[in-house]
Amino acid sequence: MRWKTPSGFESRILAAKSRIAPLRIVDIVRLELCGAVLNARLYAFIIHELRDIAFKEVYHVVDSEIVRAMINKESYGFRTFAANRIGEIQELTEKEN
Repeated sequence: MRWKTPSGFESRILAAKSRIAPLRIVDIVRLELCGAVLNARLYAFIIHELRDIAFKEVYHVVDSEIVRAMINKESYGFRTFAANRIGEIQELTEKEN
């Protein structure tokens, strides 16, 4: 989170969360998609807990162009694993962020 103070700008990390990849081999795109879901859930939690604060802009950082393109499409064209996660991301976040 970044805000303006009389002496300039200050920024702090509000929350962080990570997961360890499973031992079995999983496709990188699936792992990236799971990371994007984790980001959307954390965003929803922060917005809910800090409902008294109005955020001017929100940026979601996604490491994969493939996942970014998947999120911008409708979720019904994908297989179940991806469609469920894409649908959840689309419900919790806004496309322009």
